[in-house]
Amino acid sequence: MSLSRRTLTFGGIAAAALAAAGAWYELPRLFKGGSRRADIVGRLADPRQAAILGRAVALDRMEEDFANDLHDRLRRKPLAQVLAEDAADPAHVVEAGGWIIPLTLAEICALASQSV
Repeated sequence: MSLSRRTLTFGGIAAAALAAAGAWYELPRLFKGGSRRADIVGRLADPRQAAILGRAVALDRMEEDFANDLHDRLRRKPLAQVLAEDAADPAHVVEAGGWIIPLTLAEICALASQSV
C-alpha cells in the first residue's frame, strides 16, 4: 500500500503542528533558566542571609525531594500560610543554629545555601 500525496501532506502538517505546540509549551521554561530550586530561592528578599541560616540546617531529605515538595506547596498556598501551619505543628519544626524554625523555612534556607 502506498501513501497518497494528500495523506502524506496532512500527516506532515499534523506532525509540524504537534511539534510547534510542544515548543510553544516548553521553550519559555527553558529560557526562563528556572529550576524549582531557583524559583524558590528567587522569592526570598535576601537569599544571602537565608543561606547563612541554611548552612546550620541538617535535613534528612535530599534537596531535590524537598525542592519539588516546596514548589508544589507554595504553588497552592502563600508562604506565610505554609510557615504558620508548620509552626503550629511540633513535628514540622527543626533546630538550626540554636533557633527553632518551621521546617519549610529550614528547607528554603538550605536551598539558598546551595544556590548562593
